[in-house]
Amino acid sequence: MSSRKNVDKLNQIDLVRKPFDELLQESVKEVFENIFPPENRQSLLEIGVGTGKLLKWLGDDWKNKILFTEPDQKAAEQFCEQFSQTCVDACAEKLPSNNDSLNGIISLCVMDIVKDQASVAKEAARCLKPGGIFLHILDMSVNYNFILRELKAHQLIPLMPPPLTEAQLWQQDLILCDQTQFANLCELMARQNHPDHQILAEYLEKLRTTTENTKAFMEHLESEPSKNSFFQRAFSNTIRWLENKGIQLDEMLSLFPASSLELFSQALETQFSDKFEIVHNDLKTNERVAYNQKSLYESLCCGTRFQQPINEENKKIDLLFPSKLVQNLHKCELQQTAIHVFCARKK
Repeated sequence: MSSRKNVDKLNQIDLVRKPFDELLQESVKEVFENIFPPENRQSLLEIGVGTGKLLKWLGDDWKNKILFTEPDQKAAEQFCEQFSQTCVDACAEKLPSNNDSLNGIISLCVMDIVKDQASVAKEAARCLKPGGIFLHILDMSVNYNFILRELKAHQLIPLMPPPLTEAQLWQQDLILCDQTQFANLCELMARQNHPDHQILAEYLEKLRTTTENTKAFMEHLESEPSKNSFFQRAFSNTIRWLENKGIQLDEMLSLFPASSLELFSQALETQFSDKFEIVHNDLKTNERVAYNQKSLYESLCCGTRFQQPINEENKKIDLLFPSKLVQNLHKCELQQTAIHVFCARKK
């Protein structure tokens, strides 16, 4: 993805966050103030500053306490212009800091998009002082490319994410199955000349080839809702076809639900547990009652693919973030947010 597109997507995500901004800021500031008391708010470094959302939540008091880094040139330019700050061109795997020099490394929605979490953990261990803190906040759903990398290592593939109902913590937003079993189903459909067998075979091939091919494929599905619906219809047709033959889907595929956020949480703990003590690896929730809203809002907890305002002005966001309509029969509603907090202390 080009640098300009990266910035455009960050700006669109800001629109997604907007209805929940006060709740999210309240949660993030509380976490940071508890973990970094005033006497320990120096020698901090932020990885992947993006366009500056984390600093906007923390406020001006933190400006001079943090060294900001960002590998994307356009995002860094927008950040520097907006906040009148300097930003170092650096990636999370190679930081511009000496050994044992930092009190803290902080980040927002970074660890699910880096290519190698283990390298980031190793670099953090190099730069942090003994007792130094690595703090990561995730307030959006886990990046799908991270999920695919994790599943590919275990020879699993996700079926199209099922429709979600009520919000819940650690949302089970994936249905997984074994690659070999899925391939066997595709072969059976081909032998029976089922019209959708090529569609499902393409889906399987894209998900088990190289990471870059998979990434491009998933970005294509996200940017083209009609293509996404095309695959979903093929899955539905396959289920009906099996039922007509007296075959239940679970006879062909061993399906099990999973939480993308739990996959992410477990991966972080695995990569950091060697040289760090895990202080916190859980969700922090916040909520409020909102009266007489002009828009209908839905915020399912972090770990789902639904956290956005639902109104006419933001229909364009639907191209990036799937949504469902929420019926609101009252003049007030409960707005809810959940952020994932990962905090590790260097041993």
